[in-house]
Amino acid sequence: MHTCDPPCDVLNLWLDAWFNTAPGYTHLLLQAKQPSPPNLAASLRPYFESAHADARRVFHNYARLDLHPDSVGDAALTQYPSSLPTTTRHGLFGEVLAGLVVESYIPANGHAWSVPVFLFRYHADVGKYLFHLARDPSKKRQLWGRFGDDFIGIGFDSIGGIGRFIVGEAKYRKVATKLTIEDLLLGSREQVPPGSGQYVRKDDGILPGFRKAPPVPEGLGQLQAILMECAPDQYAEAILSLDKVLAIHPQQTIPRTDLVIIAGNNPAMRKSGETNVPSSVRPQEYDAGRELYVVEVFLHHGAELIESLYDSLWSGGADGTT
Repeated sequence: MHTCDPPCDVLNLWLDAWFNTAPGYTHLLLQAKQPSPPNLAASLRPYFESAHADARRVFHNYARLDLHPDSVGDAALTQYPSSLPTTTRHGLFGEVLAGLVVESYIPANGHAWSVPVFLFRYHADVGKYLFHLARDPSKKRQLWGRFGDDFIGIGFDSIGGIGRFIVGEAKYRKVATKLTIEDLLLGSREQVPPGSGQYVRKDDGILPGFRKAPPVPEGLGQLQAILMECAPDQYAEAILSLDKVLAIHPQQTIPRTDLVIIAGNNPAMRKSGETNVPSSVRPQEYDAGRELYVVEVFLHHGAELIESLYDSLWSGGADGTT
């Protein structure tokens, strides 16, 4: 389970924050300060270890890996998540960052969110990858992504049931340019006809995806399964709430918030405080009819931070200099 509180003091030293709210819409801009606080990676490590602890236990059991990073033998060189390819680690960083943000930053009159557990154990290709890598270190390759929504958080009611939930997509890109963010939100561009210089957008953007998404995501069932396995007494009311939400007939409806979090290095030409997504009004392309929460995160030396952080998980080795 995920049990670590977010390091809010560190976040305040690391990131400047600007909130804008409108009916049914919240926009949060997070911008890294320069220089970064000392030992940043080391300060973030406990939260990231907590986020990955459930999946680490599952994947290490599957691949027959010792959970201790200093275990004897060649298999000790294979660890979750530090042994995963760079692209996968960047994606994981974005998903943990989503939890870090929604648990730490609450707008005026906004919702308080909790993440009892991250759903990384359902990334099936990771188990297969680690199983083979532990037995043959040459078996390095890129991984298939995890199916389903990147992130799910919940809001508890007064008796410990689930009063609402937040679900969405978390993306990390090397540089978070305006064009990059537009392609992620609205859909990738395709030249039609080829060579014409005229572009149309495919229907693979985050915002069109929200329109097509079912009101109840599969991830809620996955979340319930982990709660029932790992903490059935602690989350008894939440489990009961999910029974009612996941039932087909009759189905209980609870409010859903759609989340978009896009992080990447700060573009050279971007001005401080500038956003690539409208901050005061909900994007007109969003038509799913629910509350929308958009977070833009602009970092300095983001890739170096991710590598330092993920290299250090369960080793204590990050110096936090990036």
